[in-house]
Amino acid sequence: MRYDIPMVLNQLIFVEKLFTLDELNLRLPGFDYGENDNINKPLGVSENQIKPNNEDQQQQPSLVQSSSQRLAKIKVFKARISNAQRMLANFEKLLADYVPERDFPVLEIREKELAFERENFDKFISEMELLEDDSDYGNVRTKFDESYFSCYNPEFHKPSDIDILIGVKLFYKLLCVGQIELKNHPNVVLQKTQLGWIVTGEINSPSPTTKVQCHLAINSTPLDSSLTKFWEVEEIPKSKLLSAEERACEVHFANNTQRDATGRYIVKLPFNENKGKLGDSLPIASRRFAYLENRFVKNPELKKEYSIFLEEYETLNHMSLIKNSNSAELGFYLPHHAVVKSDSLTTKIRVVFDGSAKTSSGISLNDSLMVGPTIQDDLFSLLTRFRTHKYALTADIEKMYRQVLVHTDDAVYQKILSRENQNAPIKIYSLNTVTYGTSRASFLATRALHQLANDEGAQHPIAAAFLKRDFYVDDLLTGASTWHEAAFLRNDLSKLLEKGGFPLRKWASNDPTLLSDVPVNPSDTHMSLDPKSTIKTLGIQWNPRQDFIFYSVNLSDCPKQVTKRSILSQVAKLFDPLGLLGPVIVKAKIIIQLLWKAGVSWDGSIPLSIHTMWTEYKEQLPLLSDVRFDCLILAPDYSEIQMHGFSDASEKA
Repeated sequence: MRYDIPMVLNQLIFVEKLFTLDELNLRLPGFDYGENDNINKPLGVSENQIKPNNEDQQQQPSLVQSSSQRLAKIKVFKARISNAQRMLANFEKLLADYVPERDFPVLEIREKELAFERENFDKFISEMELLEDDSDYGNVRTKFDESYFSCYNPEFHKPSDIDILIGVKLFYKLLCVGQIELKNHPNVVLQKTQLGWIVTGEINSPSPTTKVQCHLAINSTPLDSSLTKFWEVEEIPKSKLLSAEERACEVHFANNTQRDATGRYIVKLPFNENKGKLGDSLPIASRRFAYLENRFVKNPELKKEYSIFLEEYETLNHMSLIKNSNSAELGFYLPHHAVVKSDSLTTKIRVVFDGSAKTSSGISLNDSLMVGPTIQDDLFSLLTRFRTHKYALTADIEKMYRQVLVHTDDAVYQKILSRENQNAPIKIYSLNTVTYGTSRASFLATRALHQLANDEGAQHPIAAAFLKRDFYVDDLLTGASTWHEAAFLRNDLSKLLEKGGFPLRKWASNDPTLLSDVPVNPSDTHMSLDPKSTIKTLGIQWNPRQDFIFYSVNLSDCPKQVTKRSILSQVAKLFDPLGLLGPVIVKAKIIIQLLWKAGVSWDGSIPLSIHTMWTEYKEQLPLLSDVRFDCLILAPDYSEIQMHGFSDASEKA
């Protein structure tokens, strides 16, 4: 049997990676084996063929020389698996259909090795944990996870030209941060490179393996959305024309909103054409509630805090028990879960309701509601204006969303499941207020604030103007140039908001005398200027006592494995709406650019240079905690204000 030299050498190298070979007794024409060779001559090869052949050497001197050197190295390995030769004995059976004879120098395999029986080869395959596909010898593979470690050259057994030789100087530059040791094969290493994964090492002995399947479904804000917000936070605000749906949502609010006897606003949900397409939502709500109760079993303290939260909901009449069976069948069931806010100054546990949960028809409650327009100023404008006040004031509206009632006809679209314990029957409640977690909650609540300013503006003209201008959702960031103006504004805003059922709390000021008769924050705390409740890697803060702005750094949730996904997730949490840390933020943008240029996968390891750059960047972020900026940007008793802009270009940023 005749074999092409490149093909056979590839196979021998492949075998070498899996186990250490005994002496192979292989014969190569054109190579002198010496006079001490007492093994029978290769089948069909004469004495003259064994001696160096000048013609052969002239035809392929580099191939013969390289092949002889590699064979010499292979022959010195000692046997670790007794039947290694049996695999070689069956080369002919496995490759007869796939390797045609060609006019290359040939390698002869000893006739006595071809006599080993097939059953011994099958035993060897079992011991080596190889899977054989009889339809193609090239599909012989180890039991690795092929969905992740795919073969770059699945036809490695077929002869072909060499595309490139990689020298040692370049080889180490191609290595990435990523090395995996197989649990059942400690001598085998999977190494990540910029060209893909490579396998090296040896398999000493087979070990039984157990397959474990894990299925995980995550419903969260897409990373793309977080990145979009990261880029948009520095964009200059632009005037925006309302879409047809936004105009329809505004008209719906104006035509369907009313006030009760206490002055609170009652709104109707702005449904679109998908309302009639809502399917059955009870199954998903039931499954999510069962999961929540299992979580309570593992965390009794969470169960206690969760129950207190819902009890307050019911006590304040923000939710009601549904006793009518017809109402239980209509509407939409909201799955709910707990969000722990360890850094909150008030409520540590918040119950969040999921209006994005899909029904049996694939339509969620949020899909069936119109999109309302953004009617408040952007955060940059609000914060910049806040820094112009000599006397600054901050506060927030207590339970702002829950101060706006939902019409009883629409409350059935905000049903939840709850019970005291797992032995009690499940009860159905309807939420009677605007619910956090539904997509239109923010519009309905902020639009109610603006409606209050319109309705009561005649009696409180100054407060009405500031109510429309200086609120970001439920956070008030305002102030005045004199103490008396600030005191009047504080009192007037409180009176106006009380008329709509929106009590102000958590007052803070850079002048403590302005807070003598209002509920204030604890004296040893600082105020977050971040309107979102999510934890930021880098967040902006205000110290009212010393009246300076600083940044808090939180790296507690940084994953240990550095990937493209983990880096982008952390970068998206860098919150700097004022642009005070421009030179720092631009470094993160450069890293993002390098990740895209490298073309790495989302969860694969990254090139070593980018890994080093990101690690150094992340380690230096805590230094920003010591950076301070004066909150007030205007000089006292100024006579004129001028604004100057500076810019610079960069080849990298």
